[in-house]
Amino acid sequence: MTTSLIAPQTAATESASITEIHKDLPMPEPVPPQVPIVEAHKDLPVPAPEMPPVEKAKAAIADILTSSEDIAKKALKALQLYLNNLCKEPKNPKFKKVLKTMPMFKNDIEKVKGAIDLMLAVGFKVKATMIEIEEVDIGLIKSVLDLIHI
Repeated sequence: MTTSLIAPQTAATESASITEIHKDLPMPEPVPPQVPIVEAHKDLPVPAPEMPPVEKAKAAIADILTSSEDIAKKALKALQLYLNNLCKEPKNPKFKKVLKTMPMFKNDIEKVKGAIDLMLAVGFKVKATMIEIEEVDIGLIKSVLDLIHI
């Protein structure tokens, strides 16, 4: 004969609360107060709140503009071309990838402070051999294009 570990439900236990059913069990010892996590880690740096993508793009453009006028202009033109192509054909895989070996990328983007950051701001991700965007946010890209004045 097998004994069940679960007590059969009776009318008395069905309507009783959990507290009433377990009233005879010993209560656990209260846990002593501990140092709050915030206090224990007060010396760690607090990460800055995440900036919205358009604000990241503004900061990236400001960085680009710290380069010489000629270099900044080339970088902004290249970025404008990449972003315009994405807006025109957002599903075209050709415009969703930029190979790091492409001359325009190597000469006009890679070496310019802020240029890759602008691409990251609109959703590109850096991969081993390329920079790629999976989800194209046309509204965001148009907003960023409005910030680029050449």
